[in-house]
Amino acid sequence: MSAALPGPRPAPSVRRAFTLLATAELAGMAKNRRSLLWTTAVPVAILVLGVSQVSGHASPGRVWAIVALAAVMGAFVLGLVGYSTDLVGYRERGVFRRLRTTPVPASLILVVRAMAALAAMLLAFLVVVVVAALAYHVHPTVATVAGGLGVMALGGLSAVALAQVIVARTARAQSATALARLVLMVSLFLTGFFIRLQVWPVFWRHVAEWTPVRLAGALLVPTLQGQPWGPTAWHDAGGLVAWIVVTGVVGVVAFRWEGGDR
Repeated sequence: MSAALPGPRPAPSVRRAFTLLATAELAGMAKNRRSLLWTTAVPVAILVLGVSQVSGHASPGRVWAIVALAAVMGAFVLGLVGYSTDLVGYRERGVFRRLRTTPVPASLILVVRAMAALAAMLLAFLVVVVVAALAYHVHPTVATVAGGLGVMALGGLSAVALAQVIVARTARAQSATALARLVLMVSLFLTGFFIRLQVWPVFWRHVAEWTPVRLAGALLVPTLQGQPWGPTAWHDAGGLVAWIVVTGVVGVVAFRWEGGDR
């Protein structure tokens, strides 16, 4: 009597597949200490450099403004460069192609990678807040930290959505890195960190005010300072949501699981 052949293994549920991919992604991040150090070191360095440029004693409001700038700039470094380079690298190495032959939805890797990048941004934000509290004697409250995390989530998602467009338009990791760095440098320049926006022509000043990095920074400052949101803050939040929706949709619709270089 012949033994019965085992039937095909049931496909894992979406929840199970998500848990496996998320666990693997977070474990990889935890093991990559150099990447974690870089993720937290960039905003901390910006914080220290920014406070050092303040003449005399930096007021708590000024420190929080620099914290906001440091956290947002660090998030966009991670979101634009890290996310786009990793995903294009996955496609270039055939990771997506192999995933599409399994029962696991290949689109889950986009969700998991975006959530991992967002988690790293929030971790870096908390580190900057702790450093500011210890080194510059500001006193964050639970409400300001919670509000800051919410704003950072919006800003981080806008960075990831913009990076998704870069992923959709490039086929090689080297090209994605170069394009992401170019977008990053333009974004950082438009924050007014290097040249104050007050001296810019009116048209370019309005352009700068609508960029996601500028919107995120402008929204995070009053949040950390404990100020209630007024019409301007809600305007900035709406602008961030618009960036997330528009660039996210464009990036997902134009995304290619496979393809040659362009």
